[in-house]
Amino acid sequence: MAGAGPDPRPVIDWLIRQALLATSTDSLLPGCAERVAAMGIPVVRAHLSATTLHPQFEAVSLSWLRDAGVETVAHEHGTSDEAPWQRSPLRQIAIGETDEVRLSLAGSDVDVERYPILADFVALGGTDYIALGTAFGIDGKPPSSARTGVLSSWVTDRPGGFTGADIAALRSIQPAISAAARVALNLEIARTVMATYLGPDAGSRVLQGEIRRGDVQVIDAAILFADLRGFTALSDSANRAELASTLNAYLQAMAEPVAGHGGQVLKFLGDGMLASFALDGQAPAPVCARALAAARQALADTSALNAERAKAGEPVMSLDIALHLGDVLYGNVGSSSRLDFTVIGPAVNAASRIEALCGELDCPLLISGAFAAAAGPDAGLRPLGRHPLRGIRQPQELFTADLAG
Repeated sequence: MAGAGPDPRPVIDWLIRQALLATSTDSLLPGCAERVAAMGIPVVRAHLSATTLHPQFEAVSLSWLRDAGVETVAHEHGTSDEAPWQRSPLRQIAIGETDEVRLSLAGSDVDVERYPILADFVALGGTDYIALGTAFGIDGKPPSSARTGVLSSWVTDRPGGFTGADIAALRSIQPAISAAARVALNLEIARTVMATYLGPDAGSRVLQGEIRRGDVQVIDAAILFADLRGFTALSDSANRAELASTLNAYLQAMAEPVAGHGGQVLKFLGDGMLASFALDGQAPAPVCARALAAARQALADTSALNAERAKAGEPVMSLDIALHLGDVLYGNVGSSSRLDFTVIGPAVNAASRIEALCGELDCPLLISGAFAAAAGPDAGLRPLGRHPLRGIRQPQELFTADLAG
């Protein structure tokens, strides 16, 4: 009967529009909760959670409080094995035991022994709780038993709890908020995957449509080329599991300083790494300073890692780094069906050739004359004389720097 209860249709229409706009979940949840309250359901808390695809996190959850706004939490891999999730009412839905959980928050019926989080809801003045789940299929196929999808929960402080009409409205909204959340999460997953495999800037460019072979632009950039010495010998003696774990630890020590100083790791080259620090119209000196700081930190972090491994009786590797500055072609190169978004050009080749001299000159950090000139006298670089580079006609002036900075 019309007018007998809250009408969810305006909320559903709004959620469909948000799905078309790919509105982020941290805007989606508060917008939905406020509209649910406006249609006559007094909610004091709303929650969304979903699994995700991320190298560090297995799930994301958002909680909205009427008087405090929204909070987003990313849950690291392994969190689902810990007590808070194991004793959450949402877990029943996630593992496929049921599609819905309804729990009273009034009187002596509150089961805080089984679900400790209910005590928080009671403290908010909650009287009733409902959790709902929508599982996702893929390629037109029904959901798998893993129950990937969106979980939502709602807490009301209405005396007597949710009415039957309230529950019916929330059930009607569940598919729409799940669809909108799926669009937002898929976009975020795509961004994460692109950033993880291509780098933040290159990944963003690909998502924005820069996907045609030959789409390149000339940019000025500082180039950091790094390579591990001793990996070949290690790979001959270590087992596969140890080799992958060891390489990951060293690549972490190389890559984190680049990101921390505003650079971008473009690719790992087996036991090496290519990174760039784009000038983007900035004066070259501060960009070179960030690249030099990243190189110093990478060498220091590798040295610290070596000390830990040596103490444990594990094999170690040394790191060589070259810094160069020049014009590079930045964009898509490859075959018609397999592309790489990277930097190419003589400047990249020169950086690689300079790094190859680190062992010969017994110097872990070599810097080109072009980089040194752009960095300026305040960088405190020391000349090492002119040295021939393979494939380059004239010997090139090289520099180094004190590793302590």
